[in-house]
Amino acid sequence: MFSDSGCTEKWMNKDFWTHNYLATQFARYRFKVGEDDDGNKIKLSFHAFMHYLIRNTDDSPLYLFENITVPTKETQLILQNYTVP
Repeated sequence: MFSDSGCTEKWMNKDFWTHNYLATQFARYRFKVGEDDDGNKIKLSFHAFMHYLIRNTDDSPLYLFENITVPTKETQLILQNYTVP
C-alpha cells in the first residue's frame, strides 16, 4: 500500500506525469536504461519500457535515466514539467 506523503502537491502539471500522457508523448523516444560491459548506452523506446515495467518481476529492474545536460525536444518537455522538490 502506498501512502500519500504530499510530495507531488506543488508539481506544476500533474496531468503530464501519467502513464497515458507519457506514453502518448514519448512512445517512440528512446531513453537510456543502462550500459553494456563496454560502457555503451542501452536504450529502449518508452513504449517498450512501459511494456517491460508492467510485466517486470526482476529483482534488479531496469529504470530510465537520461542525461539532460544537452536537452532534446523530448527531454525539454520533461524539464518544463518538473521542479526540484
